[in-house]
Amino acid sequence: MNLKILTAENITQFAPNILREVTGETPFSEKLAPFLASAKAWLEAEYLGPDDFLSPEENKVAVRVVVTKAYADALPSLDIVVTPTGIGVVNTDTIAPASKERVERLVKSLRDILHDNLTLLVDLCHKYPAWRESEPGRFFCATFLSSLLDLRAMPKGVTFEDMRLKALIVEQKMADRFLGHNLMSAMRDAENARREAGSPQEALCRSLCKKAVAALVAAPDPVPHYNAIWEECSHVINAVDDCPEYLEIWTAEMRGVLTKPFDNNIKGSYYF
Repeated sequence: MNLKILTAENITQFAPNILREVTGETPFSEKLAPFLASAKAWLEAEYLGPDDFLSPEENKVAVRVVVTKAYADALPSLDIVVTPTGIGVVNTDTIAPASKERVERLVKSLRDILHDNLTLLVDLCHKYPAWRESEPGRFFCATFLSSLLDLRAMPKGVTFEDMRLKALIVEQKMADRFLGHNLMSAMRDAENARREAGSPQEALCRSLCKKAVAALVAAPDPVPHYNAIWEECSHVINAVDDCPEYLEIWTAEMRGVLTKPFDNNIKGSYYF
């Protein structure tokens, strides 16, 4: 990312609150500088990677993430307080120190803003090959559930790391038993690159596969049962039958290998 667009003069453009400085005080930008450096290092190590590949507008989202995190991290140690009209410096005669609760609410609001912008930024990154090939990109794109928004379909308390780990297991079993590794890779790569589908049926296959992964990952069983995996994969296979783009890939690997789970549908208590 490019942090050069961030200057002492425009830092308030990216900070989500009104900042006031008192003459003679250390400028806010100087107080924030070490936190900005730390936030940039965190963002590049965990999410972006070292390359500068974002467009100018998308880079502004990254800068906003850095400033918001730096601001939230720095706030408890800064001599500023919350007021009805913005933020002021404590050592003036006309401003009373903010309560602990108000500071905590402000920090929480900053964390919420940080999460929303980070979610947007990760989704924007998917379209860039440089990002998908980076270490953070490979981490996110290892499964169909590569967006922070996918956590919304998970039980409360599940982290992205938890979701990703189970998704790796689920997708491996889906590929081993029913869909084939080549088809899973083709659909996953296309989905994670946010590529436009070649046909409505191709888009349907990818959508059904991601929906199947999400359902199996959200299920309470640590390792989904064979029949549960088949139930989800059967919808994908039915869609693949009408999708020439994917049918050839699936047939080459799985036709003749696929076996459906046994279903005792013959009525009578003495049938075995």
